[in-house]
Amino acid sequence: MTVFANGKQYSCACDAQLVAFLQSIQMDIERVVVEHNETALTREEAKRVTLADGDKLELLRIVAGG
Repeated sequence: MTVFANGKQYSCACDAQLVAFLQSIQMDIERVVVEHNETALTREEAKRVTLADGDKLELLRIVAGG
């Protein structure tokens, strides 16, 4: 299955959970904001998403700083 994240193409296992996909690209669901197919998700919603072929993600890392 093909998924696009921040404009980059990734191959991932069929019926992959979003959380597993994020882990595979070294992103922590607790420190990322997710937009899935143009819909912003809460952290709880993101934890329940199953990816499908052609899904588009925008991922923003949350970073502490001042």
